[in-house]
Amino acid sequence: MKTFLQLASRKTKTLELGEGGELTVRTDLSKGAFRSLLSRMPEDMSDDNRGFTPVEADDFTTGVFEALVVGWNAVDEDGKQVPATADNYLQLPREVTTVIDTTLMEYFNTLTMSEQDKSSSETASE
Repeated sequence: MKTFLQLASRKTKTLELGEGGELTVRTDLSKGAFRSLLSRMPEDMSDDNRGFTPVEADDFTTGVFEALVVGWNAVDEDGKQVPATADNYLQLPREVTTVIDTTLMEYFNTLTMSEQDKSSSETASE
């Protein structure tokens, strides 16, 4: 029985990256993880015309990786599993991290949408 007051789920799901790449991600975020992400956002983001600078966007997507990713199927040149850490993520080629960032941000947006936004999105996709 699911109750209203419970800790963030330990459940995960797999996100496909294409070309055989996969990420294993959390199915929800704890308040602590979300707060950590908020701390990476620029303080002046309340300005409607303000977006991320490239450096801010890169820092934020690294934070999203740290908050959500618990595994991946990355291997080194010897075929050994590489741990899914932020340090290893930062060692990947830029074109690979762009695919990861795009996939994670799309997934992150589904986690942070309000129920009204989710129902509007589902209606629009039908």
